[in-house]
Amino acid sequence: MSKTKLSMSKKTILSFLGIFLMFGIGLGITIYSFNGLVDSLTDTINKDLEKKDSFRIVAKNIVEQISYEKEFVITKDEFAAEQFHEFSSYNDKLLNKIKETKFDFAAEVDWPAIDKAYLAYKDNFKEIARHTKIEDDSKDGLRGELRSYARNIEEHIKNYNLGDSFMVSLLSLRRYEKDFLLRRTEKYVKRAMAESQRIKDELVKRNYKKYIVDDFNKSIDGYVSTFKKLYDNQLELNRHMKLSQEYAGKTIVLIDGVVNLVDKRIEEKVAGIKVKENQVTYTVLGLFGVIALFAFGFQYNFSKSIKAIVDLSMRLRESSQVTAKSSTNMSMASSKVSSSVTEQASAIQETVATLNEISAMVNKSVESARTSTEKADESQKVAQEGKLAVNDMVNAIDQINGNNEDIMKEMSRSNEEIVKIVDVIKEISEKTNVINDIVFQTKLLSFNASVEAARAGEHGKGFAVVAEEVGNLAQMSGNAALEIEDLLGGSIKKVQSIVEETQRNVESLIKDAKSSVERGVDVSESCGRILDQVVGNVEAVTKLMAEISTASQEQAEGINNITVAMNQLDEVTHSNSTIAQETSGFADSLSEQTTILNNIVEELESEVLGGKVHVSQVSKDDLIDSIGTTSFETEDTYQPTASHSVKTEEDFPSFEPEIVEEDSYEQVAIAETADDPVMEVSSEEYPSEDDDRFDKAV
Repeated sequence: MSKTKLSMSKKTILSFLGIFLMFGIGLGITIYSFNGLVDSLTDTINKDLEKKDSFRIVAKNIVEQISYEKEFVITKDEFAAEQFHEFSSYNDKLLNKIKETKFDFAAEVDWPAIDKAYLAYKDNFKEIARHTKIEDDSKDGLRGELRSYARNIEEHIKNYNLGDSFMVSLLSLRRYEKDFLLRRTEKYVKRAMAESQRIKDELVKRNYKKYIVDDFNKSIDGYVSTFKKLYDNQLELNRHMKLSQEYAGKTIVLIDGVVNLVDKRIEEKVAGIKVKENQVTYTVLGLFGVIALFAFGFQYNFSKSIKAIVDLSMRLRESSQVTAKSSTNMSMASSKVSSSVTEQASAIQETVATLNEISAMVNKSVESARTSTEKADESQKVAQEGKLAVNDMVNAIDQINGNNEDIMKEMSRSNEEIVKIVDVIKEISEKTNVINDIVFQTKLLSFNASVEAARAGEHGKGFAVVAEEVGNLAQMSGNAALEIEDLLGGSIKKVQSIVEETQRNVESLIKDAKSSVERGVDVSESCGRILDQVVGNVEAVTKLMAEISTASQEQAEGINNITVAMNQLDEVTHSNSTIAQETSGFADSLSEQTTILNNIVEELESEVLGGKVHVSQVSKDDLIDSIGTTSFETEDTYQPTASHSVKTEEDFPSFEPEIVEEDSYEQVAIAETADDPVMEVSSEEYPSEDDDRFDKAV
C-alpha cells in the first residue's frame, strides 16, 4: 500500500546536519582508537593461546610416554621404547622453541624446575630399560641363565640316574620361577631356596658319590644365585618405576601450572578489553547525551511530529521486545540442541568404552580357558607320574621281600654246610689222634725191636735194620699226622672266618634291605607330593572356571550398558527432533514480528521523509537465512567483531606428530578442574600379583 505525508526533513536537516557531523567525527576517532587497542590485545592473546596449546601438547606427549613406558615394562617391546624416545625428542624441541619465543609472562615460568623434573623422568626411563634388559626373556639375560641352569640340573638327573623324585623337585623349582615371574613377590624366591636346600640334603642323605654331589650342587647354587639376582633386579625396577611416576606427575603438574598462568593472563587481557569497551560505550552515550541536549531545543517546534514519531517508536519497541524474546527462545533452543549433542557424544563414548571392556573380558575368558586346558594337561601328566611312582614303590617293596627270603635261605644253607664241614673236621681230627697213637706204638715197638736186636748180637742185625726202617716210617707217619693236625687247625680257623664273613654279608644284605625299605618310603612320600600337586592343579582349574563365569557375567553387564546407552541415544535423538520443531516455531514467530517491524519502519520513514513509500513484505525464507547468519551474545561474554576476531584453537598450527593415536590413558591426575580432556588423564597402578593379565606376558 502507499501513503502520502508531509516531509519533516526540510525542517530538521539543516539543524541536525552539524550535530551528526560532530557525532560522526567523535565516534570515528573513538572507534579507531578502540580497534587499534583491541587488535594489539588480540594479537597478544593469540600468542598466549599458541603457548597454551604447545604446553598442552607437551603434557599429552608425556602421557603417551607413560603409556609406552608401561607397555615396554610388560611386553619388553623395543617399539614402545622407540616411541618413548621419539616423544621425548619431540618434547625437547617443542620446549626449546617455547623458550626461544618472547612473551610477557616468561619470567613467571619455572623453567629450571620443569627441565629438572622432565630430565629426571627421561633418565629414570633409561634405568627402567636397563633393568628390563637385565631380566630379558627366556633366551637371554637372567631368565636365560635360569633356563640354562635348569637344563644342566635336568641333564645331571638323567646322566646320573638320580630318579624321578629329583625331577619332581626340579619341576617345583621351575614352578616357583614361573610364579615369581607372574606375581613378582619374595615368597617364591624363599620357596625356591628352601626347595634347593632340600634337594642338596637329599643328595647327602642318599650317599651319592662326591663328584655327583659337587656337580649337582654347583648347578643348584648357580640357579639359586641367579634367582636372587632376578629378585634384586625386580626390586630396583620397582623403585625406578615408582620414581618415574613421581617425576612424570611432577612435570605435568608444573606444565598445568603454566597453562593456568596462561589462562589467567588471557582473562586479564579480556577484562582489559571489556574495560575499554565500556569506556567506548560511555563515550558514545555521552555523545548521544550531547545530541539529546541539542535535540531538546527543537522539541517545542516539532512536538506534534515528534509525538507521531514517539508513538511509532513505542510500537517499534514493543515489536522489538517480542523479537528479542523470540531470539532469546531460539538461543535457549540452540543451547538445548548443543547440550543434547554433548549428551549424545558422551553416550557414544560410553558405548565405545563398554565395547572395549567387553573385548578385554572376552580375551580374558579365552586366556582363562587356555590356562585351564594347560592345567588339566599338567594334572594328567602329574597323575601319570604318580602312577609310575606308585608302581616303582610296589616293585621296590616286592624286591625287598625277595631279598629277605633269599637271605634267609642262604643263611640256612650256609649253616648246614658249615655244620657238615665242622663234623668232617672233627672226624679227621679223631682219625689223626688214632694215627698219632699208632705212630707212638710203632716207635715203641721199633725201640723194643732195636733193643732185642742188640741183645741178639750178630743175629739180630737184620732185624735191627727192619726195626730202624719201621721207626723211620713211624717218624714219617708222625710228621704227616702233625702236618694233618696243622691243616685241620688251619681249616677250623678258615671255617670260622667263613662263618664270620657270612655273618657280615648277612648283616650287609639286611642293611641293603633296610635301605630299600627307606627308598620305598621315599617313593611313597613322592607319590603323596605328586598327588598334592594334582589336587592343587584341580583347585586352580576350578578357580579359573569361576573366573570365566565371572567374566561372562561382566560381559552380560557390559551388554546391558550398551543397551542403556543406545536407549539414551534414542531419547536424545527424539529430544533433538522436538527442539528442532520448537526452533522452527520460534523462527516463524520471529518472521511475523520482523514483518510487523518492517511495516513500522516504513511508516516511520514515510513520516520523516514524506512522499509515497511502498510497504514491502519480507519473505519467511529470507528472514530465516538472516537469522541463520546471526550470532547470539550472552551476558558477561566477550564477542569480538570480524575486524579483530580472536583466533580459536582450530586456527593454530598443530604440533602433534602423526604417530599419536587415540587411546585410554591411565591415572595421572593433573588438575582437579582441568577444562581440557588432555589434562584429565588417569593411570591405573601397576598390576598386583593377583592380576591375571601377567599370564599373557610370560
